[in-house]
Amino acid sequence: MFSLLASVVKYLADPRVRKEVIGLLERLGLIMAMIRDYFAGHYRKLPANTLVALIGALIYFVSPVDTIPDIIPGLGYLDDAGVIAMVFMNFNNDIKAYKKWLEGTDTQR
Repeated sequence: MFSLLASVVKYLADPRVRKEVIGLLERLGLIMAMIRDYFAGHYRKLPANTLVALIGALIYFVSPVDTIPDIIPGLGYLDDAGVIAMVFMNFNNDIKAYKKWLEGTDTQR
C-alpha cells in the first residue's frame, strides 16, 4: 500500500498533473456556483438539460459507487474527472455564458 501511495505522491509532483488537478477543482467549484446561483434565483438562463447534467456530474463525483472506486489513491478520481470533463465539453456554451454573467461581462443580466 505504501508503494502505491509513494507512486501517487510522485505522480502528483509533476507540475502538469498538479495543473490538471487544480483545473478539476476549479471546474467543480464553477459547477457548484452555477447550481447555487440557479436555485437562488440569481441566474435563470441555465437550460434544464444543462442543470440536470451538472447535478448528475456532482452526484457521480461524490458517490462512492464509481467505475473506478475512489478508495484507490490517485486512480480513483479518474472516472470522476472524466465525467466532469464530459459535462464541460457538452455544455461548454452554457458554462461560458454563466462565466460571462459571473464576471459581469454579460450585458443581458
